[in-house]
Amino acid sequence: MDENLIKRRWMVREEELDEDQYKVRTLRPDNYVIDGCAGSGKTILALHKAKEIQDNNEGTYLLVMFTKTLEAFIKDGISSLELSPDCVCTVDQLDNKGYGQADYIIVDEVQDLTLKQLEKLISMANKYILFFGDNAQKLYKKGTLLEDVKNFAAIPSSNFKTLKYNHRLPIQIAQFAQYVSSIPTDIVSRCVKQDGTKPVILEFSTELNEMSYIANMIRNEGWLDVGILVNTNERVQQLVNYFSSIGLTVEYKYDKKVNGRDRTYQNLDFFTPKPKPKIMTYHSSKGLQFDHVILPMCDVNGGQKYRMQEALYVALTRASVDLTVTYTASSLSPYIKRIPSNKNLYTYHKM
Repeated sequence: MDENLIKRRWMVREEELDEDQYKVRTLRPDNYVIDGCAGSGKTILALHKAKEIQDNNEGTYLLVMFTKTLEAFIKDGISSLELSPDCVCTVDQLDNKGYGQADYIIVDEVQDLTLKQLEKLISMANKYILFFGDNAQKLYKKGTLLEDVKNFAAIPSSNFKTLKYNHRLPIQIAQFAQYVSSIPTDIVSRCVKQDGTKPVILEFSTELNEMSYIANMIRNEGWLDVGILVNTNERVQQLVNYFSSIGLTVEYKYDKKVNGRDRTYQNLDFFTPKPKPKIMTYHSSKGLQFDHVILPMCDVNGGQKYRMQEALYVALTRASVDLTVTYTASSLSPYIKRIPSNKNLYTYHKM
C-alpha cells in the first residue's frame, strides 16, 4: 500500500458522499447538531462544510478539532480541499493562539467539550455554529451530551440531524465493539461493509511474548497502516522502547511529566512515503482510522482523567479492516469479557 492510497482511503470527495452526508453538506446556513456514530464521516463533513463556506464566500470560518493528533491526521484533507490551515485549530489552541471571532464555527467531537468551552465557542460565532459529535464516544466526565448541547445552544429539534451509516467498520468489528459501549448504540445495522474478518483475542503468558508476537505479526504480514493503541502513556513508552530495541521503526505520541509539567513526545507523520506503525493512547486515537488495529495489554486502568470504557470503545472502532486484542494471563479488560463467547463474535487463542 502506497502513501497516496492510505491518504485517499479516509478523505471522501463530495461526489462520494452518501445521501445523509450530502444532505448535511448542503444544509442551509443555520445552527445545527449533527449526530454520527464511529465511521459515519463527521470529520470529513466538517471539512466539506468549511469548503462550502469558503467557495460560496459566505464569510470567515474556524474549524475546531478536539486533539492535535486529529488535526495532524486531517492535513491531507485540508490540503486537497484547499482550505486554509490557519482556519483549523484544536480546543486548547483557542486561547493559546488567540483565535477570535469567525462568521462560522464548526466543531468536531463536541461531546467532550465542557459547557464553559461551548459557551466560548458560541460567543465566537458571528453567524452560525455547527456541532458534530457522538454520545457513545464521550470520553470526559465533564463533557456534554448532544441533547444538552442542543438545549444549551438553543438549537431547534428540526436542526438536530443524524448520519445513519457507518462506512469504516466491517460488521464483524461493529458487532464486537457494540458490546463495549456504555451508551446504548446501534452501529451494527449502520454498517456498509458486510464482508470482513472476526476480531481476534490472543492471551499470552508474559508481556514480552505479547510484544514479540505483535512485532513479528507486523513484519510477517507486511502491514503499513497499523494503529497500536494502549490505555496509558506509560505503555506507549514501554512499546516504543521495546520495538526500538529489536529494530522495528515506529511512530508514536505520548505525554510525560517533566519537572512537574506535562510534555508531549511525538513523531507522528501520517503522510510519510513509507508509513510506519503508530503507537498512541486510546484517547489520542479519537477521530483516526487504521486498516489494522492492535490493542496490546488490554486490561483496564481506572486512574485516567477520561472514562476508560468509552475510551476502549473509541479504540476498537478505529479499525477499517481487522482488529486484534492481546493481553497477558487473566488480565483481560472486563469490558471485553462482557462480549458473549457463545455468539461467535471473535476468535480466541491462548498463545
